[in-house]
Amino acid sequence: MSSSRPMAEPRSANFGHLANLLFDRAASLWYRSLAIEVVAAVAAGVLAFVNLTDVAAVVASLALVALLLVAYAMRLLSQDKDETAQTMRRQAALSEGLGWPIEPTQAEEWRRKVGADIRQKASSKPRADDYYTSAESASPRRMAEMTRESSFYTRHLWIAVRNWLVVGFVAVGGLLAAVVIAALLDSSEPGADLVVAQVVSTAALLAITVDALGWSVRLTRKSNAVKEVERGLDRVLAQSDISETDVLRLLSEYDCELATSFPIHPWIFRRKHDEIRELWEHHWTG
Repeated sequence: MSSSRPMAEPRSANFGHLANLLFDRAASLWYRSLAIEVVAAVAAGVLAFVNLTDVAAVVASLALVALLLVAYAMRLLSQDKDETAQTMRRQAALSEGLGWPIEPTQAEEWRRKVGADIRQKASSKPRADDYYTSAESASPRRMAEMTRESSFYTRHLWIAVRNWLVVGFVAVGGLLAAVVIAALLDSSEPGADLVVAQVVSTAALLAITVDALGWSVRLTRKSNAVKEVERGLDRVLAQSDISETDVLRLLSEYDCELATSFPIHPWIFRRKHDEIRELWEHHWTG
């Protein structure tokens, strides 16, 4: 993530890199599904204001439902890849931080799951040797330093995404309010098909609005929980003799937050990386 450490143990660093690339793939699928939901939200808003024939309104509503189903399927595929990447990341981190071995059979299974394209991408563009700033060899201290740095980056990325979600919540919520107000002010007598179309449009906007609000709240809670993990790691790192049990307990707490986290698109990471790295360096230099 920053600079100044010797090359990591090849196998663990390689699987950590494969996990990161698989996270990127899962996040890309997740954000594509989000983009489809946004398109559906805009379409729902337009549908509520456009005077369509009853048949056209029903067809448009069905198309809207189809879009949301496609988005849901992509979300499930993203979740499957994310779960595999989470498992790989945890084992790779334990191997790199504590020197725990990765069984050959498990390693082969992971290579198969990530796919040939990701394996090729990892080979053509390996992970930087200075990915972690820790200069320690495999030990509880190194594991604590790796977790401390990772949690710092994760928390700041979540905060950035949360702020963007709040903006999205306000925008979609405003569109939802406009749709509801327009329906209330409409004095005409719509047909049953048009009523169904308006109900579907409103429900779609409401679902997206609640989703954005829910994730912004969850990310705030998760950021606070990770901050507590960071405080615990700071206390552990201040000790001369670090207990592996203490490190694993804090690592477990951090992993629990990551397991149900908001996916970070690689574009977001690239956009915020230098800013967070500067904050990280300042954190230790004061």
